[in-house]
Amino acid sequence: RNDLFGSSLTSTQVGPRVLMALRDRVSDSLWVRPYVGAGARFYRSSVSGLGVGVPTTDNRIGAQMFGGVELSAAGAPRFGLSVDVGYDWLQNPFDQYTLNGVAVAVSGRWYVR
Repeated sequence: RNDLFGSSLTSTQVGPRVLMALRDRVSDSLWVRPYVGAGARFYRSSVSGLGVGVPTTDNRIGAQMFGGVELSAAGAPRFGLSVDVGYDWLQNPFDQYTLNGVAVAVSGRWYVR
């Protein structure tokens, strides 16, 4: 939300990512799997509110690079907790909002066999 312009931004981001696993670190209690990767992103952004010029909806394609680590405990090997940090490149569709820059993601995974 941008109170200065009286508007708000809604953005949906979807895209493929490719990652490469680096050398695992295994101890008696923890499994650490670092990774690096890159990908493309499709952005659909909409601005609503006062002070917004036309167009209010925009579609863009951007790029992303990231790196992170996945952790699994010996007591719960099917569950993994991941943290990654990346950078998104995108030409911003609306002057009052910035969609590019540093991004941090935390996610959990449950492996099914």
